[in-house]
Amino acid sequence: MENKNIAPQNTEEKTQSFTPQKYDNTTITEPTDPFADAIIDENYTQEFKNLENSENTNDKPTQPFTAVSADNNNNNNNNSENIPKHAKQSDNTSKNAKPTNSSNKSSKKAGKKRKKIRRRSAINTSIFSGIIMVVIILGCSLAIAVTGIKLGMEYLGVNKNDNYVTFNIPDGSTPQEIAQILKDNGVINNPDMFMLICKLKKANTMYPGDITLSPATTYADMIDNLCIQRQSFETVQVTFPEGITLPEVAKLLEENNVCPADDFLFEFNKNQGYAFENEVPQDDNRFYEMEGYFYPETYEFYINDTAYSVTRTIREQFEKIVATDEIKKKIKDKGMTMDEVITLASIVQKEAGFIEDMPEVASVFINRLAKADDEFPHLQSDATKAYVRDTIVPNLTTSIDVDRYTEAYDTYQCFGLPKGPVCNPGLDAIMGVLNAPKTDYYYFCNNLETKVCLYASTYEEHQENLKKAGLSEEGVGANADNGENQENQDNPENPDNNQEQGGENNE
Repeated sequence: MENKNIAPQNTEEKTQSFTPQKYDNTTITEPTDPFADAIIDENYTQEFKNLENSENTNDKPTQPFTAVSADNNNNNNNNSENIPKHAKQSDNTSKNAKPTNSSNKSSKKAGKKRKKIRRRSAINTSIFSGIIMVVIILGCSLAIAVTGIKLGMEYLGVNKNDNYVTFNIPDGSTPQEIAQILKDNGVINNPDMFMLICKLKKANTMYPGDITLSPATTYADMIDNLCIQRQSFETVQVTFPEGITLPEVAKLLEENNVCPADDFLFEFNKNQGYAFENEVPQDDNRFYEMEGYFYPETYEFYINDTAYSVTRTIREQFEKIVATDEIKKKIKDKGMTMDEVITLASIVQKEAGFIEDMPEVASVFINRLAKADDEFPHLQSDATKAYVRDTIVPNLTTSIDVDRYTEAYDTYQCFGLPKGPVCNPGLDAIMGVLNAPKTDYYYFCNNLETKVCLYASTYEEHQENLKKAGLSEEGVGANADNGENQENQDNPENPDNNQEQGGENNE
């Protein structure tokens, strides 16, 4: 054989050079060998697929690995803890390994589910938003329709009071002031709409003076009437004393040609929409519902006016003077209702001889009311007995009704206060009740000549006062006006019957 000199192989050709580079803070050794490059590329591909699958399945990503060359992987097994598990596989396994489709399928299913959920959420949200929009549109449409109907009814005077009101428009009143006067008299409810109609009708001149209008009149007709020059209406002044009753008021109005008496009684005892009217109890045993709520003083009325207009004038005066916030607070502090105060004030108005006596006389009744359950179940006021006799009975036709209202008003029979006031008290009597001092008086009597009040805490003291006032059995004598009181004096079953001598005589 022919010896051939085999040149030694150059080991330097097989030596692999490594250039370490840093990538994402991880040192990666890049081999120059092509086979090693293929292995690393495959490892990278498998690792990225695993990372992608772990993100799709909401798993935590695997620990980052350090890619190494194939030779380094075979020669440095002691450093295998830094290499991921899939990088430790043999070269054949790495080359032949194929990624499974299970993770991809699960990720696709999860993605489809999320899309369906998002689609359903979008559908539900749009349905809910649509319902809200429909409700808002319907609500706005309803509000606009209701407002339009109300304004139309106000303009046309539909469902409004058809009574006529007479009032005066002062000289120099502006259209705004005239609109407010109409509202104050209950003719209109919307001054702004009245002003708008005035502009549309070009009503530049509205005359002052007296005028009669009805709330049921259209705004256009009201403006037409205001634009006509009018003559002043004739008026009359009528004075009503404190303690007057409603039938007596009605009689004076008719005598002065203001309005018919029956019309006044009918209209005055109706609810006119004033706030204080809610304080009046609704009781079938109340004879005149609004007795006590006529404020007595001097009024100026139009001749041949309507009962409705007269009633409004009187109601406004009561509201202005009696139904004030100050008096309401005093009533509340007193622990009484307005109707109780007015009812008691009507008794005090009849019983007290002088204005200065009213607080003490009120204290007597308040003390007796405080012990109405045992010692003094009956107030026994002669004023209530006189009201039944002179006001109620003449207007009744049956004995059943007479008995019914007598038991309701006569404080010799009923318990506590009567069902309603027995007259229309003045402000002094009302304030006398509210400012009644604390006393120990349970009896009083009036001297028939001097009208001086004498007070007593016991029945024995009261008997002595009767003698002083000339109201005892000896002192009364043949005075016919006190026959009823004389009878009460002789009745030992009612020792306090004589407490209010002089009540009737003050009428």
